[in-house]
Amino acid sequence: MKHCKVYLFCLISWLLLPGHLLAGGGDYYSPFYVDKGFNILPSSLTSRRAYKRSSHHSGTYHSEDYNEITERKKFNVQAWSEFLQRSPEDSQKIVYEGLVPDDLAPEIKNYLSAVRAQEALVTRPPKDKQPYNPAIEKLQSALADTSSDFLRQRYVFLILRLAHYSGQYDKVETLYAQYQKERQQPEAEISHWIDALYAGALQRNGKRAAAAYRFARIFQDSRTKRLEAQVNFVIKTDAEWQALLALCQDDDEKALMHFVRSLKTKANSLQELQAIYQLAPDSQWVDEALVRELEYVQFGKDLLSMSGGPWWQGVTTIDYELLIADNRNEPKLLKQSKQRRISYLAELNDIVDTIRADKKRKDLFLSDFAVLYLKLLQQQPVSVQAVHDFQAEYENEERLAATKPLEYFVYLDNLTAVDAPAEEKISAYLEELMPLYRVGDDYGDNRGDFKLNIMDYTYIKLEPLYLKHKADWHPAKTYAAKNRGGVNLDNMLVVELRDFKKLLKEDGSQHSQLLQQMMKRMRETSGDYSLDEAIARKYLAADLPEKALAALQAAPPQTPEQVWRTVYNPFNTSVSGNNRKLGTGKTLKQVMETLLTLQKQVKANPKDAAAYYLLGTLHYNMSWFGNSPMVLRYYRQTTNWAGGQIDLDRARNYYELALKHSDDRDLTAKTLYALAKIEQVESYSKGIDPSTKGYGNLPVYGSPYKDTVMQQKAQGLGKYFGKLKAYEDTDYFRQVISQCADYRYFHSE
Repeated sequence: MKHCKVYLFCLISWLLLPGHLLAGGGDYYSPFYVDKGFNILPSSLTSRRAYKRSSHHSGTYHSEDYNEITERKKFNVQAWSEFLQRSPEDSQKIVYEGLVPDDLAPEIKNYLSAVRAQEALVTRPPKDKQPYNPAIEKLQSALADTSSDFLRQRYVFLILRLAHYSGQYDKVETLYAQYQKERQQPEAEISHWIDALYAGALQRNGKRAAAAYRFARIFQDSRTKRLEAQVNFVIKTDAEWQALLALCQDDDEKALMHFVRSLKTKANSLQELQAIYQLAPDSQWVDEALVRELEYVQFGKDLLSMSGGPWWQGVTTIDYELLIADNRNEPKLLKQSKQRRISYLAELNDIVDTIRADKKRKDLFLSDFAVLYLKLLQQQPVSVQAVHDFQAEYENEERLAATKPLEYFVYLDNLTAVDAPAEEKISAYLEELMPLYRVGDDYGDNRGDFKLNIMDYTYIKLEPLYLKHKADWHPAKTYAAKNRGGVNLDNMLVVELRDFKKLLKEDGSQHSQLLQQMMKRMRETSGDYSLDEAIARKYLAADLPEKALAALQAAPPQTPEQVWRTVYNPFNTSVSGNNRKLGTGKTLKQVMETLLTLQKQVKANPKDAAAYYLLGTLHYNMSWFGNSPMVLRYYRQTTNWAGGQIDLDRARNYYELALKHSDDRDLTAKTLYALAKIEQVESYSKGIDPSTKGYGNLPVYGSPYKDTVMQQKAQGLGKYFGKLKAYEDTDYFRQVISQCADYRYFHSE
């Protein structure tokens, strides 16, 4: 049995989260996801990165809490490694997996055994509180017999934790006072863990001001309890707030209280920033609060669907109008939200101007940075030279590298053309910027993939510039910019695929950083799919079988098991299986060869109605509405026709030629019915009167289907159904059309 799991030494897992939060009070918690915006603020802009601003996204707390638990485990393993004088890997096995070697000192073995003995009271707290006090007494006895300060401090934590979990909050206060000496030494971080238990007990005993003071200090000083302290900082009345401020020893501590309060969901954070500055102009919390405001007002990211792609593939765009917290797609609030951003930015500008003007703060680096950043966010003129002048003024500032992303964004905003020198400059910026952003490595700075942010912003700015240069068009680069580096073979043009093919043949290590980023997804895609086959499919869609076969010939050879086949016959409209007859699938090559054969037939005999009918059937079946849409595509959105092949002009043209030349009544009936299907699906995909419910749209949900058909008939649908009336004596009508509810309802009145 493995012992001492993630719960050991206050590594409280998500399984314990509800009870643990209640034990320390709480508020509506949910650290803000700043990766909803184009954040260009490296963590090195401030001396320490505080947790994110709280907002209305409740699911994010748990991932943040998991990160903090992970950090506690890392700290604890390292501490044990130093204490045991063993490797971190061996120490983790001893402490977390219960693999205790025989050569450990007896008091260490006793401690680990004591941990295992009380573990169930923490991981699976029983309703009966009777077992807790005997367990506490055993731990106190063990503590008395232990000489190691390292172990004695951890015993105190275990003792207070059991008292806390059993709801004996008065006892927690008593024990905390009793074990002050053990609490403080040897590790400051463990003392913060003990303090958190004590603060939670104070809160449960109604001493919210004293509890909030403790939590704020933990937030300031702890490496592994910051989020827990932030969440559990709770003040409910003005009297409690004044009592909290009275506990502060100086104005800097009061500034800390204002900062932690600013993290609450409904806080007026700009007002708190002003209060922090007035209390302690040189406090670190001025910069921390200012950085958080800059994160809050940054450009928001909107995600649009990639043309023809799966729902999880999107194209990022910039939202210049809304604060990222307001970006929740609520049209009724759009006007107010736009005005809120304008007002918010104006107020923040005023605060920054005040900080810079009255010279109370000695360090104006971040305030001067904010002036330039706010101009960028408000789309006001700002030059690269202005950024360089700012950087020159602070040339000895250790945080100077953190201003490079701003310089790059300003450069992109001022770029009017993209040519080889511009691409080289962009690549140089990317080489310098990418190392600034570490994804998931910096605890308390887990803000998403900044490399992706940088590239998305780059693509957004380059897309119109590439599109503008038609004389020197780079299809692959233009596609990469338009689709933010993503790849969807279904929405690509032949010229784009061929340009990517050419670039893939080159030595990628010799490409610029910009081109390497542009090629990254395509390199991955080309490992799974043949670009020559993708080109062949494009020619097939264009009704060019000879070019399609030539492109397919260039694709890598496949084994019989690898060769793709249709599930159904794309030239078939059999009634079997709801127009889908199994066992007659064709390979891509067979479809192309059959298409070529049919084209040769109609060229030799322009009145071959049967061949025209088969050609029309192929193009209908290769559409989203047919039985073989995957002939042309790699992905099909099953619930959204708009994401597929919906152009039925070629199918309709072939069917009309079949109708024109048909001298067989059965074939004529087949063709009329095929044209009726096209008429109906085009009413959904294109529409005649989009303002009319049930037509130019999907049928009204819940309405009787007959009513829908009759409404569509009244609005003009049914040109071919009307003509079919004269062919009710045909075999095809008796076998197929007579079963069609649309036809029966159409002619019912």
